[in-house]
This record gives sequence, structure tokens and C-alpha cells, in this order.
Amino acid sequence: MEAYQYKPLGQGPNFRYLILEPGQGDDPLVCSLHESRVENATFEAISYVWGSIYRDRDIMCNDSRMRITANLQEALRQLRLPQKPRNLWADSICINQDDPGERGHQVNIMGQIYAQAKSVLICFGQDFTGDAKQVMTLADDVNRMVLSILEKLNYAPHSFPHAEESDPLRLDSRWPSVATMIKASWFQRGWVVQEAGLGKSVVILWGQTQIGWEAFMRTWRWADQFNARRARHDPMAPLFGRIVSGLPNIHDEVFTAKHPKETMAWYARASDGITTSHLEIMRWSHGLSFADQRDQVLETRSRKAVITERGYYGLTPGITQVGDVIAVIFGAQSPLVLRKQPNEIGNTRYKLVGEAFVSSKDYGAVHLSGENMTSAQLGEGSSRDWEDWNLQEEEIFLV
Repeated sequence: MEAYQYKPLGQGPNFRYLILEPGQGDDPLVCSLHESRVENATFEAISYVWGSIYRDRDIMCNDSRMRITANLQEALRQLRLPQKPRNLWADSICINQDDPGERGHQVNIMGQIYAQAKSVLICFGQDFTGDAKQVMTLADDVNRMVLSILEKLNYAPHSFPHAEESDPLRLDSRWPSVATMIKASWFQRGWVVQEAGLGKSVVILWGQTQIGWEAFMRTWRWADQFNARRARHDPMAPLFGRIVSGLPNIHDEVFTAKHPKETMAWYARASDGITTSHLEIMRWSHGLSFADQRDQVLETRSRKAVITERGYYGLTPGITQVGDVIAVIFGAQSPLVLRKQPNEIGNTRYKLVGEAFVSSKDYGAVHLSGENMTSAQLGEGSSRDWEDWNLQEEEIFLV
């Protein structure tokens, strides 16, 4: 049987989505790929861990054979409906992974794709431990309680009350299942910023169980309350400690960006919103895994690896030239590449080339705002790392 051949995509925000034909169990996977403008399509987006890069499983696509990874095969089997087709988007099949140009273009509109999706489906795979239903029912109970309290409080800043230590939900026997769930490798993925952050409706599928991502996050926040003020001899303290420490902070940052009003009631802090800039995603996701082919985003966006005169390593736009300047500008979220412009007036004028990502000589990331790279803009009081870099301050003009 012939191998599937991708056809080039049209211009603009065009993408492919797949229609997965009905089936169940070990029935062969059958689909068809269709091209559309993002805003005109109705589909659900899949979020999953890529796992092995080897495409050694088969799916029938437009009457041809396509090779896919084992993890994608498992995700499609999990999402396939028994009686009717399902419109889905999965990056590794809807993007021609062998075409760097297409891959780069599609990565650029990935935020738009997740925002347009009817829902984002997070595939955890099989529930081998039997914990999924326990998490779902606990999350539903906690979510219902939290929303009820918030409604009564009218979301006043820092008004969410601490629960009593004797609260039955706090002592619930289902909490160990939450600790088990947090070990899932999906929570270590850096791309959660776009996948969970931009989705209209986000659902975790674990075996045959569906768990609302927002309900799960409210459950985690409730556990975080207990962990923050736990008593020394509290028998539940180790469990809540594992739950809170096991979830990377980016998930709470994403929830904060989606629900700033609610977050004020919890913590009296707000957010600047969800980012779609790839350099911003790298900072939000600092320390997490980018172990799928979207790691190649920097290559596909035609970025260059550079070394500055001071010996710093960096990634800059592909049009960067020798003689360009990497500058720290007050109020910016990233170092910026500037190019000096001819000028007869006497003052220094520069043209903006683009964002840069800069690392120190030992390849450690230069933290632009302290421990948390998203905590402050450059030039704010809490962001003064540039003082340690021996940089020269200069007043410039952008043209």
C-alpha cells in the first residue's frame, strides 16, 4: 500500500485537521486529513506526551498508509468514538514533520489553533492504577465547594477562607489518588502554556474517566492552602506536601492568567495573561520538558545561535548581523536585538530586529527577573539583574 503524501498547505492561517472514523478496541485506525482556515474549522485539539520519536505504528489516512508514534496511536484509540466520526487536531499528524518550512509556519499559529479548538483533550492514557475515578469525584466535590464560596464572597481580594482542619474533604481518602495523578509525565511538559492556557474547555482523559482541568487546578489550590499552614504533626502534611510540590508552578500561573479575578480571592495577585510568544513560553516553562518536535521551534523560526563580545550565548532572529546589539530595555520582557541606523543628527538611533534569548557562559539561563523569570518586567524594582552584568547604560532612540 502506498505511503501517505502530504499536499502543500495554502497561504495564510491554513492548517489540517483529521476526521477520525468510528471504531473500538483493536479496530484499525482510519482517518482523513482536511485543509481549512483555522477560524473556519470545528475540531478538538489533542494534548499528549510524544514519547518515542519513532513512527512505527500504522493509521489509514485518505486510503494510504501513514506511520505514527505509539503514543499518538494510544491517544487516538482513547479518543475514537464507537458510532460516529470525530474532528481532531494532533500536531504530529496534521503537520508534515518532514517539511521544516511548514513545521515552522504551523508552530507560529499553534496558539491560534488551540484557542480556536472547541476543546483541548489531554490524553493521559490508560488508568492502570485505578485512581482516575477517585480524582474525578474528589475534584468535582472540591470544585463545587470552591465555586460556591467564591460566589458568596463576590471574589473580594484575599477573601477565600482557610478550611478547618476537621473539614471532611481535607481528610478524604481520595487524596492519595491525586498524588498519583500528579506523577504523570504530561505535567512536566513546557507547552502546557498554550495547550491548557488557550483552550476554551480543557479536559483530562485518564482511561475512561474525564477530569476537568480547571476543577483539578482548584483542587490543587485547596491542597496548597493546607500545605502552606500545615501543623508540624499533621498526619496529612506529607501527602499534601507531595501534591503541592509535584505540580510545576507553571500550571498555577496558567490558571491565574485564565482566572485573574478568582486568583485575587485566593492569593491577592494577578497576571499579565497568557502568552503566545515562543521566547515567553520558554521562560514560563523554565525547567520543564520540551521533548517533542516543537522543540525545533527555534530552528523553524529561522533563529541563529550567536556569541556576544562578552562571551554570552544566545538565540536571535535569523536576520541578525555581526555588529547588531543585544540590549536590555526597561519595560521589555526579553532582551532585544537592535541595529544601529545611519544618523546625521548626532543622537544614537536603532532599529528593532527582534527578541533574543541569552544564556551565561556556563550555559545557565540568564534570569531576567530573579528566581521567577516571569515575575517582573525589565526595569521594575524587582528586576535588576543587569546590574551584575556590567552593562553600559545608554539613552537611545528607536526608529
